[in-house]
Amino acid sequence: MQAIAQGFNYFHHFIVSGARIELDEAYRVYVARTYAYVAAGKQGLAIIDVEKPEKPKLVELYTADGYLNDARDVIVATTNASLIGYVADGKNGLKVLQMTSPDSQPRF
Repeated sequence: MQAIAQGFNYFHHFIVSGARIELDEAYRVYVARTYAYVAAGKQGLAIIDVEKPEKPKLVELYTADGYLNDARDVIVATTNASLIGYVADGKNGLKVLQMTSPDSQPRF
């Protein structure tokens, strides 16, 4: 409440002009640190750099060579020192993606 008294309105929302990534489908999004992971249906998993939210950059559309083709939801978590993506791939069930491993993290 004090923030409102100082003139800040928590409920003033707007779409950031130009902050858009074109995807054929976008079902669910999960943001972790500076990346957004979007379940993008037949396009698989969209990995987007959002370090500068006003200028998002598409890093990759990952389809696992066509085996990830109905992505509906995604959660990214650290499991046993690896970054793992858990993707609900619609008619194809759950897909588990190892995105980084302890071997790729020399400071771990």
